[in-house]
Amino acid sequence: VMFSYNPVACDSQLCLDQTPKANASIFPHSPHALMMGEVKSVTTQSIHSTLHSLGGVQIFYPLFGPLDCVYHATSRRDEEPIANIASLLTTLVCDLVKGSPGIQQQFLESRGFLVIAQYLEQASAMHTNFAVLDTLLNMTRLLLKYVSSSPVVIGLLKHMYDYILYNPDLWIRASLEVQTVLYNFLATEFVNAPIFNSVRRVSAVL
Repeated sequence: VMFSYNPVACDSQLCLDQTPKANASIFPHSPHALMMGEVKSVTTQSIHSTLHSLGGVQIFYPLFGPLDCVYHATSRRDEEPIANIASLLTTLVCDLVKGSPGIQQQFLESRGFLVIAQYLEQASAMHTNFAVLDTLLNMTRLLLKYVSSSPVVIGLLKHMYDYILYNPDLWIRASLEVQTVLYNFLATEFVNAPIFNSVRRVSAVL
């Protein structure tokens, strides 16, 4: 009653039912409260549905462009690029891809890993750090775990291999410690994966 109550949805001393229905084929909410003239039903959408309405995961790609831009903030004495902005954006995109098969399809068709790799190559080497690598490796482990579930996952894994993990232009500027972690992963976990033999490098034009 506490969560379903609304002062507008009352008929004298009667509190009208306005809770969502399990079957929303006709009314998204119980028609009990909707019979009152001032009551309106509100339907919320998931983040993935909203993102699809705005244009899909591609709307985040331009955010990787200004990685080296200087951001003005009162708490920062020196005006310099923010080192963790690349990791935040990469984590955001990867989390969205993990949570929706529709976004996975969009990400595959738009060659999202290639776009991210191109932006990171053009940006300062400070953005190719442990945080970005950790996000990408966790994404790879998840794809390896579900590699047999969908052709889309296989495609994403091939793109990850080709455009990210085995991209020397991307990692050549990274620190020695970052490169060591990456190649240790490739030489142990990734090379022993069942998908490894079917993955091959392909050329692509962005």
